Amino acid sequence: MKLVDNNEIYNKDFNTKDVGKNIVRFGEYPFSIEITYQRIGFDLLVTIAGGTKHHIGAVAIAEYHPSMSDSTKPSASTSVVVITPHKEGEIVYEVANQLAREFRTNVIITGGIHVDNASSEDIQLLVDNMYKAIEIVKSRLHCTKNT
Repeated sequence: MKLVDNNEIYNKDFNTKDVGKNIVRFGEYPFSIEITYQRIGFDLLVTIAGGTKHHIGAVAIAEYHPSMSDSTKPSASTSVVVITPHKEGEIVYEVANQLAREFRTNVIITGGIHVDNASSEDIQLLVDNMYKAIEIVKSRLHCTKNT
């Protein structure tokens, strides 16, 4: 087995046929997003990676609990750790909080998306692709929620 630069792996064809049921890829390189997700008991582990250099830039942990103001509504307490100088903290916070509330479970998300010299339009495209991929993940999780 030949060892390659970690980023070289992702610079190849992003539309491979080996995409499993727990992997979602959305968008065209270099603005593609890859999300892997796994149930751990009732909890959820998610990895968001994209662009040209996949990495871990931030981690969010969302703890599900009923709302303090209305116990019939879901809520979550979310904490984030950002590895300096990365900027994925806001995204992983929002997605972890959203998934914890929607699926009423604890969620851990790692996120790392990078494109060199990205314009604001490039960043918006990456974010849009990420949210579209998250919607696919959510629809798949809803189909398997009770299994």
